[in-house]
Amino acid sequence: MTFKNTHGVRFTPLAVFLLLISAVAILGNGSGAFAQPFPPTDDPLDEARQEAARQARAAEYFAEGQQLLAENKIIQAKTKFKAAIGMVGLTGVGQSAFNALTQIHSQGMGEIQKAIELAKQQKYIEALELARATRSIYANLFAGLNIQHNYPNISRLAREIEEKLEKDPTAQAQIQEKEAAGRLPRIRVLERVASEDPARYYDLYKAYRRVAKRFPNCPTGQDCANQMESLRNDKNIWRMINDERKCRWIEDKLQTISMCEANGMTDKARETYEELTKRFGKRTPEEFRQLVAEKRPKPEKEDEERDE
Repeated sequence: MTFKNTHGVRFTPLAVFLLLISAVAILGNGSGAFAQPFPPTDDPLDEARQEAARQARAAEYFAEGQQLLAENKIIQAKTKFKAAIGMVGLTGVGQSAFNALTQIHSQGMGEIQKAIELAKQQKYIEALELARATRSIYANLFAGLNIQHNYPNISRLAREIEEKLEKDPTAQAQIQEKEAAGRLPRIRVLERVASEDPARYYDLYKAYRRVAKRFPNCPTGQDCANQMESLRNDKNIWRMINDERKCRWIEDKLQTISMCEANGMTDKARETYEELTKRFGKRTPEEFRQLVAEKRPKPEKEDEERDE
């Protein structure tokens, strides 16, 4: 493709490009508006524009943080303030953002003091919940800013309160009781179900054991330990629990064999089958299923004949 001027002279695209470059160079020697069309990177005016842009963006972060803080969204607010400081350091709006972080820190220290007071009043559950929330909300408040400061680490202080409560037997009795009591509805359901389906005594025993093991220092945990021991001392129920444990172990192995065979893992399937035969003798998978049906505890049949 070529270009033609008013005198009919034709130019190639390359020639047009070279003419434009020459014109720019000529204009660049003057003092007009086109002088130095490509300013050097060390132009102080360029740096000033960059700094202005950074300050403007930092101001946006700061304004967003202020709005989030007004909505009590502390985690999101502190992120915005730290972003502003990351843009401009402690210059301009960056100092305002740092001041906002210090205000958040003061608020966090107030929460720490509240948790301490609640513990003194033996309101251990409220104290623990507040300490946990404070540790999460005020975490890493000044982290990553590379700024020297002497503000205490709120998350560390909150964790110290938690550890103190965890070591206090009186506090633990109160704290564990609340958490253990939350497990009781499921246990009550299992107690009703097991009275109708003996195979579910296995699930009931496991539920008692979990609560007793996790919450040993509270009334509910201790009661579950006693109930667990009661099941163990009942020979008939304990036999059914052991039978159901074996049945579920066999079913788990049969499921593993089926999965391995379906995915071409023949060696793993063979190893699992050998585990079964080693414990219960050589049988086909169908014979193992029949064994499960025979061993699984069954509900007692009601007498068909009733007294009139």
